[in-house]
Amino acid sequence: MEQAGRLINDATALYAQGKWSSSLVLAVFSLEELGKAEMFLQRGIETATGAAKTRNEVMAGVIQHQTKLKAGRGAATVIASVSFCGDIPAPDAAESEALEAQLDAAQEIALNNAPGEAHEARMRALYVDLGEDEMWVKPKEIGPGEAYLMVSAASIEYGVKRGKFIAPQNAVVTQAIERLGGLIPTLPEAPHINWPNH
Repeated sequence: MEQAGRLINDATALYAQGKWSSSLVLAVFSLEELGKAEMFLQRGIETATGAAKTRNEVMAGVIQHQTKLKAGRGAATVIASVSFCGDIPAPDAAESEALEAQLDAAQEIALNNAPGEAHEARMRALYVDLGEDEMWVKPKEIGPGEAYLMVSAASIEYGVKRGKFIAPQNAVVTQAIERLGGLIPTLPEAPHINWPNH
């Protein structure tokens, strides 16, 4: 969590300087660290309330980008992008049920696609590659809009997940924090996204 906080604060600073590619890369790295923290937190809770885990069980999946990104990004910042255009039917109308099913399906697709999209965005922002059209794709071609979406999503996710440690709702986490006391690092504040989407 501490590293995720540092990364998202650095990403925010780079965005404010107009360094879109670098800010996007650090935002995705922050999301990965959030995913690892979430995975470790859940495994710690499971261990405290059940059987001990081996090192391999604790570390399962934490080196896979997609797994970390899936654990690091919540529904709040993924589903916000799912929208509907058109007239909204009456609540009891048959069309309303069909629309709700469509939106549910769209949300499920968005949640499943988000880790891959974040990973692909980082790859585009980090490396120079030869594109399908045989033109060179360079990181500097990442625009402010794409960077803004990733940096703001990572900032929101960090703020939400930071709350699990600052004001835990789980009794196991509360006990662990009390027991560890001063060994727990002070987590950086979530950055305030108060700049425009250039």
